[in-house]
Amino acid sequence: MKFLLGILFTVFVAIVGIFMVVTSGMINIGADRAHSPLVYDFFRNCPHTLD
Repeated sequence: MKFLLGILFTVFVAIVGIFMVVTSGMINIGADRAHSPLVYDFFRNCPHTLD
């Protein structure tokens, strides 16, 4: 029972944490700003396996 409560608590904390990050604006989830240089470098250097 303690194990199940621990899992449920962990999932709850993760959901609340994600909600707080998204609503605070720390991560831009909209498509209204350009990507950061780090993201552009990733796009340029990653293999295009889904082509």
